[in-house]
Amino acid sequence: MGFLVLSRLAKKYAADHWTPYSFEAIYSEYRLGDNDVRLLKPLTMMNRSGLAVQAAVRDWQIPLHDLLIVCDDVNVPLGMLRLRAGGSAGGQHGLESCVEALGTEHVPRLRCGIGRTPLPNDLTDFVLSTFDRAERPQADAMIARAVEACEQWCTAGIEATMNRVNVS
Repeated sequence: MGFLVLSRLAKKYAADHWTPYSFEAIYSEYRLGDNDVRLLKPLTMMNRSGLAVQAAVRDWQIPLHDLLIVCDDVNVPLGMLRLRAGGSAGGQHGLESCVEALGTEHVPRLRCGIGRTPLPNDLTDFVLSTFDRAERPQADAMIARAVEACEQWCTAGIEATMNRVNVS
C-alpha cells in the first residue's frame, strides 16, 4: 500500500523517476510549496525496511518529525486511514522494522486500511495480494485520500492533518 501511495505522489508531481539508494532502496524527490519532499521505497523484505529508512534519516539528516511512514494495516478496515504521530507498530512488520531501526516509536505514520472481516488465516498472502474487483473502487479512493493526507502533512503539519484524516 505504501508503494502505491508513493507511486501516485511521484506521478502527480512528475517525479516518477526513481534513483537507486544504498541499503537496497530507491527514491524520488520533488518540491511541494516550500518543502523538499523525498519518497523512499525500501526494496528489502518488509521486515527489514527499517534499514533503508534508518540510513536515509542519517544520510539526509531528517528529523523524525519530518518523516512519514506510509503502510498498510490489516487492523484498519478497508478504505480507512489512520494518521498518528507515534505509537506501537501494532504488528505491522515494516513499521516494526522502522521503529526498531530508529530506536523510537515517536515516528509519524499513515496507516492505510486493508482489513476485512474475517481476516484470512494466511496474512502474508493476503497482504501481498491485489485487491479483488469489488474492493478496487474503495482501495483507489483510499489511495487518493492518502495522497491528499501526505500533501497536507507536508504543508500543514501533523495536527491539522490528523484532524482531517482521522474521522470515522
